[in-house]
Amino acid sequence: MFPSKSGYEVLKEHSLIIEFHSGILELNSYIDFKTNLTLHPDYSSNLNLFVHLKNVTFEGGEKDLKTYINFFEKDHRTLGEKQVALITNTPNPVVYSTLYRMMQKNDLQTIEIFSTNKSAMKWLKTPNLPIKEVLNILDKLKNK
Repeated sequence: MFPSKSGYEVLKEHSLIIEFHSGILELNSYIDFKTNLTLHPDYSSNLNLFVHLKNVTFEGGEKDLKTYINFFEKDHRTLGEKQVALITNTPNPVVYSTLYRMMQKNDLQTIEIFSTNKSAMKWLKTPNLPIKEVLNILDKLKNK
């Protein structure tokens, strides 16, 4: 697996943040990524999230996952009413995503796990954002 790579694009007009991640991703480095994201001028804690994890292997155990969950449940910059679509198709991120969804106590977020970008976008209800544009953004983030 390649070193981790993460990027995002804020689409305020669609109430959406698209995240792309690949490689080995430690949960503490993901916390740093999310902290930096909150500094973006168009960031809002109420923007829905499309999180592409198809090329990720999470590193860390249950303690790391609990630290990650505690951070997001206590950090006022990340708390907000939103939908979170986690897109993955390999066992490691599916397990971490499922555990996260089960362990988190934030009632403001609705979290679902998807295996396709199209089904995630349909669930997020962004009719004015064509899937082709989402794929172009993912490609741009992947090659950045």
